[in-house]
Amino acid sequence: MDNSKQLPVIAFDMDGTLMTHQDAIHPKDIELLTMADPPAIFVPTTGRSLYAIRRIFSEFKICNGSPLSFPMVLQNGSLIYNPGEKLLRYTPLELSTQNELIRLFKTQPDVAFLLFSEDRLRLLNATEFGLSETRRYMFDPEIYDDDAPAVACSKILCIGQDPEKVREIREMVRDFNLEVALSKPTILEFNAPGVNKGSGLEYLVEANGWDKHRVFCAGDGDNDLEMFRRFDISFTPSTSSEEIKKRVTHVIDTHRDGLLSSILHTIEREKI
Repeated sequence: MDNSKQLPVIAFDMDGTLMTHQDAIHPKDIELLTMADPPAIFVPTTGRSLYAIRRIFSEFKICNGSPLSFPMVLQNGSLIYNPGEKLLRYTPLELSTQNELIRLFKTQPDVAFLLFSEDRLRLLNATEFGLSETRRYMFDPEIYDDDAPAVACSKILCIGQDPEKVREIREMVRDFNLEVALSKPTILEFNAPGVNKGSGLEYLVEANGWDKHRVFCAGDGDNDLEMFRRFDISFTPSTSSEEIKKRVTHVIDTHRDGLLSSILHTIEREKI
């Protein structure tokens, strides 16, 4: 068996987990992610797009412009990659469902919606808050055009300044066959049914023949709960909400040593 399959696999969310709420990555985590021979298989597992991960890792000098060397679960499991950005699976929404959602979302002009596909990003209802959030998360969307050819979305992101309005949107789509996750009070995410970080990570693990009991996951939001449910050992930073802390096996302080090194220390200390 390939020795790499004996290494621990650490799947980690980006925002609020690897990255602090100030959008920083701990120097020890950068060191681990740039090692030629790392002590674990690191798997970014996030709602973000490939383009966004490239930009973040480039900013922190984790990559040099070459295809990313990490296996990845992106857009909440819609896009799954092996190292070298080799696409393993792409799961978009049904186009008929997507068209119904877009018709509904057009009736909510005070809420912005980002329509993700594999290599494209469109913005429906360009609200001031929606535009500010797209800049914060380093998105660069084109404005949605009714006359453009239909493109199936891998994920739709709802961005509303008022959390109550976001809850209303969630209620509006209750009868649609969708995977729905609240990643923060102002952001709601929609994927195809059965598509989430947990199922995406399971697919990646099986595709590579990794030992599921050597997979450790870390996150801080509702869209990480399926990972926590499907894998035995889970982590969240001490800055996470009390509700998330109740759903993991380990709460860690990432301020001193960062996320990844803290997880590795725990694995070694507890011999798991």
